[in-house]
Amino acid sequence: MAKSRMDLLDEIQAFMRRHVSPPAHWYVGTAKVPRAQLFDVHGFKPNDIGLYRQTTSDNDAASIAGFIMKGGSKGDSVVKPGADYVYVFKMNGHTKPAI
Repeated sequence: MAKSRMDLLDEIQAFMRRHVSPPAHWYVGTAKVPRAQLFDVHGFKPNDIGLYRQTTSDNDAASIAGFIMKGGSKGDSVVKPGADYVYVFKMNGHTKPAI
């Protein structure tokens, strides 16, 4: 059974708390293919800190991203058709965007 939107939000926020950093140092977004989005678009590297989770819909993914952005994180919460994954990563000097 798929996790609820609230369960996924709790899981992502717990991950962010474990990797302490100001909210503005995190980027959140949605994607159809999150691994490609992270590595190819954002310049994410294997040792960087981030995760992605599948939601039940593109609306849920955008809703979770929007909630995290309201907490001060950078990102994109626009609903993209079929983008049912939400991802978050800790920005640094080589990521796009960078700190």
